[in-house]
Amino acid sequence: MSISIIAPKPLLRLCKCLETKLDRPNAVSTPHHVSCQEKPRVVFTFIPPSSENLMDELVATLGPLDVVVDCFSDRPEAVAKRSKICADNCTQYLSLAISADMVVAEGSRTAFEENKNLLRKINKGILYTGDIYDVRPPLQTPRRAATGGTADPPC
Repeated sequence: MSISIIAPKPLLRLCKCLETKLDRPNAVSTPHHVSCQEKPRVVFTFIPPSSENLMDELVATLGPLDVVVDCFSDRPEAVAKRSKICADNCTQYLSLAISADMVVAEGSRTAFEENKNLLRKINKGILYTGDIYDVRPPLQTPRRAATGGTADPPC
C-alpha cells in the first residue's frame, strides 16, 4: 500500500507532522507523483474548497482500489460534493475530522475498515459515523406526496 499526502503549500508544515505520525517519510507529494505509486493507494488530502480543481485532478489519477482520506472537511455540502467526485471515478472516500481527543470518520464502510489501523496512528480514539448522504432534500414523487412524504420512491 502506498500512502500520500496532498495539500497546497501553506498547509505543508501540518502535513509533515502527519507524515511523522504515520511513519511514512516523503509521503507529501503531488497528484502526478500519486499516479506513479504502487496500488492500492491511500491519499490524505488537505485541500481547501478554493482549490477544488486539485481534488478533481487527483481523483482522475486514482482507481477503485484507492482511498481518498479528506482531512479538510468544513461543510456537509463540500463533503457530499467530494464524495460524489470520488464515487463518479469509482474511488473510495473518507472524510475525517481530527481533534486532540479523537478522529471522526465518515464515508465508505469498506474504506474505513481497511484503513482503521492506519487511522489509529493519528489518534487511538476513532468514531465511525457511517456513509455520506447527499444533503439535498429528497425528490418529491407522487408516491411520497400521497403518504405525506414518508414513503420511499420505488427503485
